[in-house]
Amino acid sequence: VWPKGAGWGASQVLTIQSYPGETATFRSSINDSIDIGAPNAVTGSWVEYLIFDGIIFDGSVYPNGLHKDFVKLDGGARFLRFQNCKFVGNPNAISVGIQWGDLDAAGTAQATDIEFLKNEVYNFSIYGFYVGGAGNILDGNYIHDNGGYGVHQYGSRHNDFSNNIIRNN
Repeated sequence: VWPKGAGWGASQVLTIQSYPGETATFRSSINDSIDIGAPNAVTGSWVEYLIFDGIIFDGSVYPNGLHKDFVKLDGGARFLRFQNCKFVGNPNAISVGIQWGDLDAAGTAQATDIEFLKNEVYNFSIYGFYVGGAGNILDGNYIHDNGGYGVHQYGSRHNDFSNNIIRNN
């Protein structure tokens, strides 16, 4: 269960970051994704107004041949920001680094307004990013050494992707 902020104001947004001088790492279990999009089972509310700053998301533990999306942002997640983070995969697992924006039965994207600022994304066997939805920002990221596309955007909604270095994908 992920916490929820109330807005972008300094007293409303929630930030998850490392203690100064230390490094925090989220490591998924061998067979699970890190799912930041599911609604809270108790309140039914979606995850929103949450910042991840300077966190390592380590997917290198995925076994060879496993097919999973490493970080999933679906189910109504919105207004999330990932900045100064590192997302690392196992290039021998069949995985997408970060995925969001699947469509619901009505054809509406379920995760929107997601920001990735100054992150590093590498070693995923399929895509670094698999992006749907609208209002998303990818800016200043280093996306490299993924088996497929560095960034795959589907759908024709408005998103801003700029100042990224994308190579060796």
